[in-house]
Amino acid sequence: MRRSPEQYDWEGLLFDETFLDLHYSPRPHKDLKFVVVHHMMVVGNGDGRANDACFNIWQTREASAHYGVDGRFVRQFVNDTDYAWATGNTFGNEHGISIEHANTTLAPNYEVSDETIQTGARLVAHLHKAYNLGRPVDSVTLKQHRNFFGTACPGPTLGERRWPEYVATAQRIYDEITGGAPLPPPPEPPRTHLVQRGDTLSGIARKYGTTWQRLQELNRLANPNVIRPGMNLLVR
Repeated sequence: MRRSPEQYDWEGLLFDETFLDLHYSPRPHKDLKFVVVHHMMVVGNGDGRANDACFNIWQTREASAHYGVDGRFVRQFVNDTDYAWATGNTFGNEHGISIEHANTTLAPNYEVSDETIQTGARLVAHLHKAYNLGRPVDSVTLKQHRNFFGTACPGPTLGERRWPEYVATAQRIYDEITGGAPLPPPPEPPRTHLVQRGDTLSGIARKYGTTWQRLQELNRLANPNVIRPGMNLLVR
């Protein structure tokens, strides 16, 4: 059934649905243990079309996921009661529910928008509640694709730089929807600078009142003299 974001039933886990009729398997048992986070290899603009792209790719590629998130749009591709071909690992597929997240840029950073992170974390919280997984716990009930397979997924932005924020957001929403003790307000989102032609690391540092050494460390730059237009640098 097709649904707009205004029609979603978060408590009932009813979202936009375009179910795959291939590239998934019946779940041999319903012992769900965790949610697995992935990032898409396509760019999304927050309008849901990245979910269309995933659905089309999986018509021929032997892979799938339960859900896709692009901005505020959530699409379900595989029933929770079946297992998606998502993690490259039998245990991960049999016991997990996988969520793909749209990127706003491709390599090397695979940036993910604030809205996609918020929506994905909200979905994580509701899945934890629906399947009695308890409060989301990093690396226990909330895992990354790389925990099961030799891959960089879910990428350097979602999987590293913004992972603590993603986990904390899922925990905060879980507390809100279960009536648990509220968490302190989430930290402000990371501040970034989009590198323009002619920018230098020292010049960017002066603009934001920091040092080029701090920016090099924060962004794990091997060579502080090599930055390229289009890079999105953390500045705090």
